Amino acid sequence: MGCPDWPKCFGKAIPPTNESQLPPDYKEQFLEKRLKKVDKFTKLLQKLGFHDLAEKVKNDPQLKYAHPYSKTTAYIEWINRLFGVLTGIFSLLAFILAFQFRHTNPARFWWVVSGLFWVIFNGWLGSVVVDTNLVPGIVTAHYAAAYLAFGSFIAALPKSQPFVIKNSQYSLFLTGLILLIVDIFLGTTTREVIDSLKQNENFELSLENVWIPGPVFLIHRLLGIFILVINIYLWNKLKQQQPKSWLAIWQTLIVVLLTLQVLSGTLNTLFDIPAMVNVIHIAASAAIVGIQLWLMRNRE
Repeated sequence: MGCPDWPKCFGKAIPPTNESQLPPDYKEQFLEKRLKKVDKFTKLLQKLGFHDLAEKVKNDPQLKYAHPYSKTTAYIEWINRLFGVLTGIFSLLAFILAFQFRHTNPARFWWVVSGLFWVIFNGWLGSVVVDTNLVPGIVTAHYAAAYLAFGSFIAALPKSQPFVIKNSQYSLFLTGLILLIVDIFLGTTTREVIDSLKQNENFELSLENVWIPGPVFLIHRLLGIFILVINIYLWNKLKQQQPKSWLAIWQTLIVVLLTLQVLSGTLNTLFDIPAMVNVIHIAASAAIVGIQLWLMRNRE
């Protein structure tokens, strides 16, 4: 919410560097524009049959909160959008280049089409995230679409380092990946609850009330440790059977990243979700999933 509007930021192509560059009533102006967009969005949801979600969005108490200007958050969000534009450009180029495979390798072509679709969808969903002021559920959907996009592009890649893995080990590898994806979205659900509460001026995050999300947060933490144990076991097996293989090397990196994931998650809990630690926590999970999907792509 560094930028209260979309695709511009505070009505400008480049965010202002100071609040004095904005009109005195800028909060009211952007809030009014957002509420008009929300009205259109909820009507669309109702037409599509999502009546409960439409009511949830329309009646969310945080919807009418007007975010004050912050140079730091404005430029972080603006940079995020620049990367989104670059992603869109490269996705479109990938689609153009993949067109040659539509007859010779249709699966590869359609994976690229899937990737392009989810990038475009996520760009639109990004605007919805802003318009709905981080309404729970929309942020998780935004995150899910990003994973579907890069997962599709990974599936479209050619095999570059093919390897052989036993079926029993592959089952363990696949189980760890599925559980990690589940755990990621348990984490986003937890964060949505916390973020919603933090918009209340009287709310202070502490070791006690960080457990407000309840069982979801507990499962998220325990599942993270269980996933780490699974991958350490798999790493140990691979080091014994094929210590110099690419698979063993990549599995070592996965274990390192998962350890970083658990440690950063613990620090998030203890120290009020520090910004940089949170970035590490999120980035590590995306890197692990990316590596594991790429390894699946290269399995013989």
